[in-house]
Amino acid sequence: MKNMNRKGPAAFACRIGVLVIAISGIAQAEQDVLIEGPAVTVTVDDFNAALERVPEGKRDGFRASQQRVVKSVEGIYIVQAAAADARAKGLDKDQRVQDLIRHSTNNILASEMFRHAIESAPAPDFDKAADERYRTNPDLYMLPERRRASHILIKPDGRSDAEALELAGELLVRIQKGENFEDLAGQYSGDTGSAGKGGQLSPFQKGKMVKPFEEAAWALQKPGDISQPVKSRFGYHIIRLDEVIEAAPLPFASVEPRIIDQLRKEYSETIKGDYITRLLSDPGIKIHKDAINSLIIQIEQPANVK
Repeated sequence: MKNMNRKGPAAFACRIGVLVIAISGIAQAEQDVLIEGPAVTVTVDDFNAALERVPEGKRDGFRASQQRVVKSVEGIYIVQAAAADARAKGLDKDQRVQDLIRHSTNNILASEMFRHAIESAPAPDFDKAADERYRTNPDLYMLPERRRASHILIKPDGRSDAEALELAGELLVRIQKGENFEDLAGQYSGDTGSAGKGGQLSPFQKGKMVKPFEEAAWALQKPGDISQPVKSRFGYHIIRLDEVIEAAPLPFASVEPRIIDQLRKEYSETIKGDYITRLLSDPGIKIHKDAINSLIIQIEQPANVK
C-alpha cells in the first residue's frame, strides 16, 4: 500500500490498465486473479459482484469503457485492502462496526429475498398484457400534435432592441406585400440552422420551443398564417405556419418494448408489496409503540421562526 501511495492513483491505474484484456476473456481460469496484494487478492468474482450494482442494461457499456473497468478494479482493491487493515487492527470487533455490518448484511439479504420472491412467482404473459394495455389506453400512446413552421429571426446583434423590432416589422410588411418569405429568411434570418432552408424548422410539439415562440406558433390557425414579430431571448421572430400535423397513435411495435418494461416493473412492485404485506400482517408480530415513540425527539423552533 505504501508503494502504491508513493506513486499515486494514476500510476496505479496505469499498472492495472492491462486488466481490460483479462476481463474481456473473463471465462478463462488463468485470468481469474486481477490484482494480488500483500494482504488481499482481487478476482473476477469480486469484479462480477461489484458489477451487480450497475443496472443490467448498462453493464455492457460499463465493461466497454477501459477507464470504468480499471477504476472499478482499483476501487475493489482499495476497499479490500483497507478492510484487511481494519481487521488487523481489530476494528471489526467494535460493537458499532458489528452493528453496521449486520445492518448492511440484512439489507443485502432482504434485497435478495425480494428478488427471489419476484423470480419464483409465476409470470404473466407480458406480450398479451402489453397488447391489452395498448388497446385499452390509446391516449397514453399517441404522437402529440406537431407543427411545421418557418421563421425569420432578427437578432439584436450589432443593433438595439428597438432597431431589431423595427427591422422585423419592415420585413413583415414586405412579406404581406408579396415578397418571398424564403428569400427574406435566407437574407436576414440570424438562425443559421434554418436560414439556408428558407427558415424552415423541423416539426415540433408543445414544450420543445421557447414559450413565446410556442404560444405564437400555436395561435396561428391555418397554414400560410404569419405572426406579428414575437420576442424571445434569441431576438424577434416572424413565424409562418406551414403545416398542422394532427395527433396520431404510435404504432404498437414502436411502444411494445416500453409497455412490457413498465408491466414488468409494476409486476415486480406488486410481488414485492404482497411479500411485505405478508411480513407485516404476521400474527406473531408484536409492535412496541411506546418504545418506538421514545425514539422521536422534539426540536424547539427559534422564537423568530413562524
